[in-house]
Parts: sequence; structure tokens; C-alpha cells
Amino acid sequence: RYVTYVKRCDELERKVRFFTQEIDKFGIEISSAGHVNTFLESPILNKDGAKATGTQILESLEGELEDYQSQLKELNTFSEKLTIEYNEKIELQEVLEKARRFFMTDGPRLAVSELSS
Repeated sequence: RYVTYVKRCDELERKVRFFTQEIDKFGIEISSAGHVNTFLESPILNKDGAKATGTQILESLEGELEDYQSQLKELNTFSEKLTIEYNEKIELQEVLEKARRFFMTDGPRLAVSELSS
């Protein structure tokens, strides 16, 4: 019975580490929400206003973290796609700029040399 709770807590810890890595990657400053003992000692109420059990708290945390994790993964996917598309557009812009320079400077000279031969 306790093994399943330990596994669930390990999974929650993995998700929190994922969020921490993403926060560090973007250089976001976060402040502490308080001390662990304060959290453990404070009463947590469920939707009915009654004191929540450990299982209810664990399920609530799992649900919220799962939602946030899926949202963050989706945002990361969109960010990667946008970065790829942006780089492709920059590359195309550079090719077009070089082609314009070629046709403005070297193109007329080549056309004149073709006509004279």
C-alpha cells in the first residue's frame, strides 16, 4: 500500500524537477512559497470545506501537475516549431537578398558580355 504512495510521490517529484529545469532554462526568478513544515502543519480544505486527507491532496497535486506539464510540453513543441520556421524564413531572406545583389551588380555585366560575344 505504501509502495504505491512512494511511487506517486516519486512521479510528482519528477514533474517538479521538470518544471524546475524549464524555469532555469528560461532564467525565471521564483520565490519560495514557504517552508515544508509550515505546509505540512497547515490545514488543507477540500471542496466541501472539510479537512482534506493525504490521498485527496496527493490526487489534487497529481491532477494539477499533470495539466501544467502537458501545457508546458505543448508550449515547448510550439516554440520549437516557431524557431524552426523563423530560421527557415531568415535563411530564405538571406538567399533572396544575395540573389537581388547578384542581379543588380553582376547580372547586367554578364548580359552585356553575352551580347558582345
